[in-house]
Amino acid sequence: MRKDQLISVIIPVYGVEKYLDRCIASICKQTYRNLEILLVDDGSKDSSGNICDKWANNDSRITVFHKNNGGLSSARNYGIARAKGDYVSFIDADDYVQENYIEYLYNLILKYSCDISICCYIKTANEYVHFGEDENLHEKILMSGKEACFYLLTEGYRYLITAWGKLYKKHLVSTYLFPEGRIHEDEATTYKYYYNAEKVV
Repeated sequence: MRKDQLISVIIPVYGVEKYLDRCIASICKQTYRNLEILLVDDGSKDSSGNICDKWANNDSRITVFHKNNGGLSSARNYGIARAKGDYVSFIDADDYVQENYIEYLYNLILKYSCDISICCYIKTANEYVHFGEDENLHEKILMSGKEACFYLLTEGYRYLITAWGKLYKKHLVSTYLFPEGRIHEDEATTYKYYYNAEKVV
């Protein structure tokens, strides 16, 4: 397995002008450089589309797509269909990530020969910071995809079901697209990624 594989980062964008610069900046600063950054403007009515175009002019790794509004699943699926990377990560436009986010998740995949790597999260609001569940759990949990499904269903940790906070082999997300027109779309999708993965870390 190569150590310089292309990774596609897909960011659905809709009405997030307040947060978008922070999100894109955190992705452009990643220590892992071989990225394609796909900004999918899902018919935003604020300045989000213009912000995407501005960033694309400053970083050749960024591609912007402007489409009619179809919802979060539609925007993610649109990005998946155009992603050229060997691996895919979804980042929500009102979130931001640490500079080593992609590199860390990718190195876990290389180290353990996994199909999916997962991390926890920190919840923030203004100056308030709160760690997500299991903030004290530093051990890496390695399991089969089916074991990951069992862990998800029995333990119920929220960060396991979300589409974000993970790095996936491209074939998994290409095979199981997000259901359009449904809320909590990741609840209908992420478990399929786990179930069909050889190993998860």
